[in-house]
Amino acid sequence: MTDLVTYADLTTSPSGLPVNPGHHLAMAAWCYGPDHVVTRSLAEARPELLAAVSRVEDRLTEPVMQALRAGMAVAATVA
Repeated sequence: MTDLVTYADLTTSPSGLPVNPGHHLAMAAWCYGPDHVVTRSLAEARPELLAAVSRVEDRLTEPVMQALRAGMAVAATVA
């Protein structure tokens, strides 16, 4: 269950659009600044957070993944 919640958090922008997990983490760091405890915590947890995303993606079917990737591409052009 934790992996699924992590996946949902890291693949969704604050406005609800699909987003790349690495972009989500980078935006959080930008918002909080380099010395903030949130930025430092996310940097330390990054490998495990991205591993959780990978575990969920590994369990999704290919048609679902294609739809998610398409949504992320569209969201990137809107953002």
